Amino acid sequence: MLGDCVAAHLIAQIEAGADAVQIFDSWASGLPADAFQRWVVEPTKRIVEKVRAVKPHAKIIGFPRATTLQGYEFYADETGVDGISVDTSAPQDWMSELGIPVQGNLDPLLLVTGGPAMEQAVDALMNEMRGKPFIFNLGHGVLQETPPEHVAALVARVRK
Repeated sequence: MLGDCVAAHLIAQIEAGADAVQIFDSWASGLPADAFQRWVVEPTKRIVEKVRAVKPHAKIIGFPRATTLQGYEFYADETGVDGISVDTSAPQDWMSELGIPVQGNLDPLLLVTGGPAMEQAVDALMNEMRGKPFIFNLGHGVLQETPPEHVAALVARVRK
């Protein structure tokens, strides 16, 4: 039932004009392989199939948060997503070698800190992913204590 609801919600987002949608699995980390297959990969695969049955050209990003590198690759291969979002633990050189578009993975704490540390991390990530299919993003959401001016500085830096 939950998968049907998620698929219906994603379809509604696409019909409302979204260029891409994301399936975000907050609890993918630390699962043994059989549980990861059963509780993360299979439901995502069914959701992708349901969305594509109605919207065959939908662009779908999957985020099995905090899984292993092998888990990210398996998820991307098995679910049918168009892109994979990765958390802060994914090494940038590994990200740049994936054969699928990648979204991520700036540490949200760097956004809280701001300044030169954030700027250097943004530049390193952008340089590593230059020329690759890449969507700049955080490795997980914006933290409540993040100063809005740091968000503005981040956006300006990425756009530069």
